[in-house]
Amino acid sequence: MEENQVSEVDRFKRKFLSTLAIIVIFGLVMVYSSSYIYSKETFGDATHFIMRQGFWCAWRWRKMR
Repeated sequence: MEENQVSEVDRFKRKFLSTLAIIVIFGLVMVYSSSYIYSKETFGDATHFIMRQGFWCAWRWRKMR
């Protein structure tokens, strides 16, 4: 019985983290598509904001695990 509960918790955790990863990736794509031209003109690098956002996402993901 207890082994079954553990596997259910693991399955829920895996589904939750997978869903969260999809949402975060979608958000990163939205940041990139909305800030591409501005960062290209202002900073000379089209990936300025996506790199910053990606860094903080990776930092928080590491802290969450």
